[in-house]
This record gives sequence, structure tokens and C-alpha cells, in this order.
Amino acid sequence: MLGHTESVMTVAFSDEGQRLISAGLENNILVWNISSGEPLRRFYGHDDAIYRVAFINNASGIISCSMDKTVKTWYLTPQPPAPPEKPLVVHKTQCTMLLTWRSPPAFNETITAFRIQWRVGIRQEFGNDITTPGRDFKRTITGLVPGTPYQFRVCAVNRMGVGKWSEPSPQFITEIDVPQPVDRPDVHEVNAHSIGIAWSAPTATVEGSSITRFVIQLAGHGIHFEDGVQQVIHK
Repeated sequence: MLGHTESVMTVAFSDEGQRLISAGLENNILVWNISSGEPLRRFYGHDDAIYRVAFINNASGIISCSMDKTVKTWYLTPQPPAPPEKPLVVHKTQCTMLLTWRSPPAFNETITAFRIQWRVGIRQEFGNDITTPGRDFKRTITGLVPGTPYQFRVCAVNRMGVGKWSEPSPQFITEIDVPQPVDRPDVHEVNAHSIGIAWSAPTATVEGSSITRFVIQLAGHGIHFEDGVQQVIHK
């Protein structure tokens, strides 16, 4: 066969009789147009001679067996990407996690985006859907609660549609430390010798504990925050 430079060991015809596949000592597969006798596509991926090929799924794919002790599937028609492997967290802080994943098979199409979802624990529904470009394989997830377990899942997108979700990741727990900063307090009352302020308590970052006290500092009328003038409010 003119498309091969080494011996051909196996051939197979499609059911409709319009295509032929061939393979052998070259470690690659050729798809032929029988009417014209021209090769249509060539597939690479085996590391040794290929001794058996066959069409599958109504000639939309090929299966091949090689002396490299592998069996591979090749897709001739575009379709949505396969599910990625479970994503992993490689770094975490109190409120962020750096999530990584691997690109799944995209069946001869370019992956244009990845979608990420996460949940608290293992029983809640997945949500918080975000999208990242298809060239990226990591994303920092922000706005998480300290000392809280999370699970993540990822799916890939190509021009044929959205692929299936990966299996959920293992649970990862955000770091725990001192409480997060308090948001700016609001002044709600001003008198001749006093000022009333209010604020919202942040999340306590030690699991199972609560905030025990707040420290209030004063500045103004010749006093600076650096002077350390403060008042302790016990919760």
C-alpha cells in the first residue's frame, strides 16, 4: 500500500464499504477512501507494531491492538470531551484553594473551556459554577470559609458540547488561623462624650470554636492607632 513504508499487518473495511483502515510495522493507522484510493487520516500513538484494527460504533471509531501491549480507541467523528480525572488541590489558605486537573481526551477537537463546581462536604449539591479557558489546567478558588471541607469537580467543553463531569475530588479543608478581619464598623449613634458603633462578626477560623472578644482601637483628637489606645469587648 502506497501510504505505508513498512509491512502492513492488518486491514479492515467499514460496514458501508467506503473506507478502509490499515496498520502494521510503522506503529500508526491509516484511514483510506476506497473510491479514490487516497489516505484520509493517519493516527499516531502506539509504540510498537499494530497487529489488529477494526471499525467500531457504526464506523465512527477504530480500535487497535499493538505489540506494545496496549489497546487503543480512536474517534473519527467529533464529540464532546471525555470526563477529566479527579481534580486535586495543590495549595490552600484560609479562604482559597488552588485546584489542578488534567486535560481529558477531546476526540480530535480543541477544548475551549473547563467548567468547575464545588460544594461543602460530601452531601450538598454541587454549585458555584465558574468557567476557565481551555488552555488552563489550574484555577484558584476564592471566597471559601476557613476550616471548612470542600469537594470539586471539572468538565471540559469543545465545539461539540459540554462533556461529562469528573468524579468528585477528595475532600480538602481550608486552613484555620486567627479570625478574619472585621469589616469596617458603622457609626450609629453620636453623643457629646460617646460614639456608638456596630459591626458584623467574621467567621471564626478554628473549627468548633467561637470568637471570644473584640478589640476596639481609637484614633483622633491627637490620638493615633499606633498609640495603642483600645478597649476590649467580651462577646
